[in-house]
Amino acid sequence: MDSFTVRVEKLVYGGEGLAYHGGKPVFVSFVLPGEVVDVFPIEESRKFIRALPAQVKEAAGERIAADCPYFGRCGGCHYQHLPYERQLEVKRDILHETLRRLGKIERTEEIALHASPPWHYRNRVQLKLAPHPVAADRLQVGFHRAGSRTLCGIEQCPISSPKLNQLISVLNRLSAEGALPLSLRAAEALADDRDHTLWLTLAAPQLDFDRAALAERLRTELDGLLSLQSVETSTERTETDGLGWIYYQVGAERLRVSHASFFQINRHLLPVLVERVTQNLEGKVALDLYAGVGLFTRALARKFARVVAVESSTAAAADLAANVADLAGVETRASSVLDFLRQSPEKSDLALLDPPRCGLGRGVAEALNELAPPRLLYLSCDPSTLARDLARLAPHYRLVGLELFDLFPQTFHIETLARLDRAA
Repeated sequence: MDSFTVRVEKLVYGGEGLAYHGGKPVFVSFVLPGEVVDVFPIEESRKFIRALPAQVKEAAGERIAADCPYFGRCGGCHYQHLPYERQLEVKRDILHETLRRLGKIERTEEIALHASPPWHYRNRVQLKLAPHPVAADRLQVGFHRAGSRTLCGIEQCPISSPKLNQLISVLNRLSAEGALPLSLRAAEALADDRDHTLWLTLAAPQLDFDRAALAERLRTELDGLLSLQSVETSTERTETDGLGWIYYQVGAERLRVSHASFFQINRHLLPVLVERVTQNLEGKVALDLYAGVGLFTRALARKFARVVAVESSTAAAADLAANVADLAGVETRASSVLDFLRQSPEKSDLALLDPPRCGLGRGVAEALNELAPPRLLYLSCDPSTLARDLARLAPHYRLVGLELFDLFPQTFHIETLARLDRAA
């Protein structure tokens, strides 16, 4: 399909601008409302076209120059061409519109916004590795290109912490020296709250390289590397050199986080998030569902006589058990949330929900409606699944408050805390 020209109407969830061509919606990356843009399509179906900008013919007055040299090529960020204050407004508007369109939820009250420092906030990075396009004996380090599975090589990432940028520099240097195994395809790292220590996971189809020598070289080049894990993706075999985790301090709580465990990525807003989630809570029993490594569990234990924390991931459940082992009033369950609610129904004063992007999953909202805790707190990373789940919880629950935490500046991602009370 040939390129064509469109006028962008608005930004939508996913980081794209919405336009129309021949009566068909067109979703375009890296544009702003009101702009006239020449675009080239990268995907077309009967219902929509997805495109990338070729040339901005009429730019919006609010457009700014991006701070990252890879913006527009790298697919990791979406809003660097928009001032940070406007990013927050756009996300709030998208949240309002998504809840109204998908959940039939009309809100006139203001959504509370919690801003983040817009740069160097990430404590976790997932890097891709691939053969270098011009040097056969080297690897390229980077992220997927926008709208593609090919690699955009990088030397830095301005939304990642200084420690993670040190890692990117080390990997590039080792690659240039021929010291990085050519079979490596991914590198993931988590840095601690002080940005001093980290764990690193390397993945390859086959662990066909000298792992001891590579570990020694990495520890020499990268200070604070406490744990190195190698994953053979063809067999899912893992080998770990070091602790297998790092410790992460959030406010008064110290948490163990292992290589395969999920953990929130914004190193600046985590204490604020925990404080807001647990503010003004008290009671006898709280359920911490989708508890992860226990980010909220320990804080809840300060407010409730008993906390039951439920987590299905094997790695996260092990971290969770270790992180609350000193608390007499906390019980952990290595179980899916649905199985727990069906098999171990327990009256509680509060249920805290922090599900993955897919939301509560089939049957969970209905089980909560039946269990009927008087208060629900739902922390969501996807407005679409949040809207769906809030609709499923109604009319048993009424929405009494919304807060938007910008855990992912420069990207389209939205973290929302919804407060719900049992309907009379």
